[in-house]
Amino acid sequence: KTTKFWFRRRFLDLPQESSAMLEKYADTQSDEEVRKLHEAFRKYSDTQSDEEVRKLHEAFTGSGGWMENHLPQSCVVEFPVHWASTGIDKTNTEHAKYLNELKDKFKTLLVDAFDTALAQEPSAIYKEVVHHQQLCKQKLSMFSGRKRELAAISTHLLRPASAPFVLWGPSGRGKTSLLAKAVSEARTEHLDAAILIRLLGTSAASSNGAELLRSLCTQLSVVFPQKVFADEERIKKADYRELCLLFKTSLGKIPSTEKCIIFLDSLDQLSDQDRARSTLAWLPSSLPCNVWLVLSTLPDKDYGCYSCLQLRYRENIAAVFCEVSNVSPDFAREIILHWQQDDKRRLNDEQLESICKAVDTSSADKGPLYTRLLYELCLSLRSFDSLPRLPETVHDVIATIFNRLEIKHGR
Repeated sequence: KTTKFWFRRRFLDLPQESSAMLEKYADTQSDEEVRKLHEAFRKYSDTQSDEEVRKLHEAFTGSGGWMENHLPQSCVVEFPVHWASTGIDKTNTEHAKYLNELKDKFKTLLVDAFDTALAQEPSAIYKEVVHHQQLCKQKLSMFSGRKRELAAISTHLLRPASAPFVLWGPSGRGKTSLLAKAVSEARTEHLDAAILIRLLGTSAASSNGAELLRSLCTQLSVVFPQKVFADEERIKKADYRELCLLFKTSLGKIPSTEKCIIFLDSLDQLSDQDRARSTLAWLPSSLPCNVWLVLSTLPDKDYGCYSCLQLRYRENIAAVFCEVSNVSPDFAREIILHWQQDDKRRLNDEQLESICKAVDTSSADKGPLYTRLLYELCLSLRSFDSLPRLPETVHDVIATIFNRLEIKHGR
């Protein structure tokens, strides 16, 4: 909740006639009021009627108005001060005292407000949002490349939404890191959009359908507080079936003048409680034009997400399904050079070329994860060590790393 303060300066003994100095101290609440008041200043003279002068006076002294009607008295800090022909003048003893009191009061209230906020226990939804943002930040630290996929997501987010954008590919292709990068770019390209992120399966509130929807509905109600969303108590007590309805209804109630982008990584990591993973019934069959969903999943039949998405959005397959490409030798070289720069380490030329050759674009197993593991394996070698035959799968690389640890430290 935002704490609001109104530091209200009220002039005493304000002159009845207008002046250039007096105009500088007009307090108004809207562009229209500013325009009207400026017009009044330009035409006011001693010949104006008493009623017009009185109305102008009220604009200064603040008898009524938007601020008074919308802020509780506890939020108003009033400073009565006598008017001087020179305006607020620090050489004037009364004005100097007023400025010091204003400064001290502002500092005290602001520090107290921060202390109060910091002393409060963060809400569950706040912790959840921060958790996923931190994970995204970690994933970005090692990201490189993927210009084709990022361009496809960026293009999709510029079009009116109708169906989700689905990233898919085998495990180890770097889908989560790619999604984290897409989130980062969306924040830059869509400054006016509300962006929600969940890396599914990484927290209790993102591991099953009901808790995921509860979390998303709660965040939507915080992001769009003035809209007609379900209240917090209803969301808290709702079961899976009702949460499905609440989620779809909430997306539909986002005003057309506002934008919302939701990134959900690893649908396959949802539990199948309430058949949330195998049916994906909680996803809307069509999206409002100002709401975008970016999803990622494995293509494995064991989880069923990919085939379910194909069936649900079969009319949009060409537009919204994007396979995360495998790592080519050139791409492997690019990301290894990026890692070396970050790690301040260097492979010799033979080691680098051996990794690039080991990366086979025809093998679904040889993605960024496989490349990273080979990189770590080769970093453990000394520059004069002979290069062993590199393992051909992720499983084999991990086994090799563990074998080396056992040789060095014992079983």
